[in-house]
Amino acid sequence: MHTSWGNEMIFTQYNEQGRILFHGDMPENLIDMQGDNVCLGAESPETHYVVNREFVKRKQSPVRLHGMSLQNIPVGSLIKINGASYLATESVCNLNFTYPGTYRVAVECFPYLDFTTEFVV
Repeated sequence: MHTSWGNEMIFTQYNEQGRILFHGDMPENLIDMQGDNVCLGAESPETHYVVNREFVKRKQSPVRLHGMSLQNIPVGSLIKINGASYLATESVCNLNFTYPGTYRVAVECFPYLDFTTEFVV
């Protein structure tokens, strides 16, 4: 984790859920003026989030693929199929593709890492 750059301090701004929004740098005495959702240092939003002003690694998704079925989906997750989004209202999603092609499927449920897979039909 990087915390300083010359006389400037690196900071991270994050939202109420701990999702990292952006990084910046400024003199340390000005960082507290950036609001409550700020911590020192920088990590990737792809791999980390923030809890109590500390960076935490995002855990693996609980989603599992069994044949053409996504299982263990946290209810409320966002399921994306070739860019189209669907809200998960159940913990299982049976996939059925009508046309031949390649289908990219992702399940997003912060703070878990995204689950991604691809089907060729």
